[in-house]
Amino acid sequence: MIDSGSWAWGVIQGDFNEDPSIGQTIANTIITMIPVVDQAADIRDLTANLKVLIWDEEYDNYAAWTALTLTLIGIIPILGSLLKGICKAIRLGARRVSLKDLSPQHVQDLMGAVNKLDPDLKSRILWYP
Repeated sequence: MIDSGSWAWGVIQGDFNEDPSIGQTIANTIITMIPVVDQAADIRDLTANLKVLIWDEEYDNYAAWTALTLTLIGIIPILGSLLKGICKAIRLGARRVSLKDLSPQHVQDLMGAVNKLDPDLKSRILWYP
């Protein structure tokens, strides 16, 4: 119960949570699709972003500016929140993936899967093996 409580608390924290999981980000995205909750979450996240930039004086913090930009996108009801959540999930996923873990076989497998979706893609990518 404590683990699920701390996970839920991470969702409630929004951008105040410095290390959210992808699951927490997705849950937050779904919750912020609800009108009124969306606006409250926008205020919460805007406050968190401005705290980092102004109070903590991290003016050169790229992640803080990115978070602020995503929050401003998220102000657009429903669609903005969805776009913000997708971008945050992609950013979190990219941050947690190490390029050292990718082998040439992984890249070929990925390109094979993409090729099934778009057979003409292979001819448009020069570096495809």
